[in-house]
Amino acid sequence: MPDTRIVITTGEPAGIGPDIIAAINPQAFEAQLVVIGDLGMLRARADALGINTAFVGVGDKPADATAIEVIDHPLSQPCTVGQLDTANADYVLAILRKACLACLAGEFDAMVTAPVQKEIINRAGIPFSGHTEFLAEATATDKVVMMLATTQLRVALATTHLPLSAVPDAITGNMLEKTLSILHNDLHKKFGNLEVLKGIDLLHIHLWYLVNSAIDVVSTSYAFRCICTIELLTCLFEPRKVSWEV
Repeated sequence: MPDTRIVITTGEPAGIGPDIIAAINPQAFEAQLVVIGDLGMLRARADALGINTAFVGVGDKPADATAIEVIDHPLSQPCTVGQLDTANADYVLAILRKACLACLAGEFDAMVTAPVQKEIINRAGIPFSGHTEFLAEATATDKVVMMLATTQLRVALATTHLPLSAVPDAITGNMLEKTLSILHNDLHKKFGNLEVLKGIDLLHIHLWYLVNSAIDVVSTSYAFRCICTIELLTCLFEPRKVSWEV
């Protein structure tokens, strides 16, 4: 069995998350996959889709290579596919919290989250803007950076889950400095990515000059702040394909 363990949350039970999980081939991953969610719901969804995925409860007989282990967390209310229910909002957040705490305890090496439906959680009376902010609060993280990544492109976001009207005021020199510092430190220490650091260092200098020389003059300029954002977003392109000019 692989040493790396990844925990997966089922997300909104009426949505596509359980369908995606049911279609997983665990043998395609060099890691042990463990799902947190309602075991009966996952089995029913696989059956409805005609998928022969075997879900076994953690602690049951040892799973073979084709089965996916599940930490069973029952739904608050029975779920109908495609029909959102505020009664299951606490279920969605409970499995997120359980997965997060398990990672913090060292039980898992990484966490994957299936999609959630923010509106239904808020309609249940629970303030929720997204996974990013939820996990930041759960881990007492003051400043968080969201990164979208593929094999060819990495995009770090300067802001997360804000109304568009609030973005200009959120882009400040201090905020960009913190974001770039997190990128620099974590890519090096946690992911061992040394090549991309050259681009970040040069971008750091470029942004420092832009922000410190011009932000006071054009602090109300949406265009300028968008330029800063674009500069930051492009800092993690495949380094071999990008030339930096300072």
